Amino acid sequence: MQQIALVLSGVCLGLWLGTIVHEAGHYLCACLCGMPVRLVRFGGAPVLARWRIQETEFEAGMSPFDGRVVLYPFFEFHRGRWGFFLLGGILGNIVCLFALSRLESGSGGNWFLNGLAFAQYLIIVLTAAPHRLEGSTGSDGWHLLNLRRPKGSGNRPYYEALLAVYGGKLTPRRGTYAYRTRLAYHLSNAEAWRSSGDMQRSIAALERELSRPGFAPEEELLVLDALITRVLLAGGQADLQKLEQWSQRAFELGGHLSTVRGSRGACLCELGRYAGARPLLEEALASAEPASFDALIAKVYLALTLLGLEERVSAVRSIEEVRAEYDPTSHPFVMGLIARTEAKIASVCRFDADRAA
Repeated sequence: MQQIALVLSGVCLGLWLGTIVHEAGHYLCACLCGMPVRLVRFGGAPVLARWRIQETEFEAGMSPFDGRVVLYPFFEFHRGRWGFFLLGGILGNIVCLFALSRLESGSGGNWFLNGLAFAQYLIIVLTAAPHRLEGSTGSDGWHLLNLRRPKGSGNRPYYEALLAVYGGKLTPRRGTYAYRTRLAYHLSNAEAWRSSGDMQRSIAALERELSRPGFAPEEELLVLDALITRVLLAGGQADLQKLEQWSQRAFELGGHLSTVRGSRGACLCELGRYAGARPLLEEALASAEPASFDALIAKVYLALTLLGLEERVSAVRSIEEVRAEYDPTSHPFVMGLIARTEAKIASVCRFDADRAA
């Protein structure tokens, strides 16, 4: 009975250990291949602890029957890298088995260690067997069998299209696979627009990327303009010093572009520099497509600028035009910007009316 108890306890602990080394193997292989990792989860729900190291989130859960390593969506698909990453989990369990065998040979046999080893074999068999349950992403073996299938071009076309807006092309740069993969994800991730908290996390991630060296000028401009737009729409208490630095740098890099001039005008409006904001916003509005996002930002901030210049009637007319043109079911962040602008204009006009009375 004692031997059975030792084996069972070894298996239970071995499942925990096996999950950790399996996911650690995936993570290390991804790092060796230069594949950016977004999430590493050791164990399943409930989550006991969370932490972040650079651009990777780590979670430790209570259940040993779940674990995963989530990569940032592919920028470019490489079968060799993806295959090595998939084998990483099994390699982690094999290394663990080797270590356990060394311990067992030194102890002259141990039932508890046998239980630990059995758990590693069990995990290897379950993950190597090709299967995919409903609602799951599939086992490592299932993904390995599907390596021959084309995976598409990933996020590269989207990233190239964004760069083209700022007059740039995707040029080969040494050691850029990881940051371009992350940037393409942050710029295309719709989850960033779900809530204020998600938006703030997206802004923080882009700011961390911006702090790293090695950007081409067009890529720096792309990130700066995305940061400025998200901060303006987020509606929180913006760091005006950062906003000024970002918009000034963006203007230095791409002041000839209408979208950048509009963003600069909006930032100057936020800073209370209305005389400088007005010509930039009017120029951006004149060159933007009538129903485009750039036109919306320019119109809203032009209304605020006119208010700051004490042209109350023009400000009211401008924001009324915006409200009439844009669907109330538009994105909440957009409608929130319009609502905040309306409230500010109404407050000033109400104050003027009270003072006149």
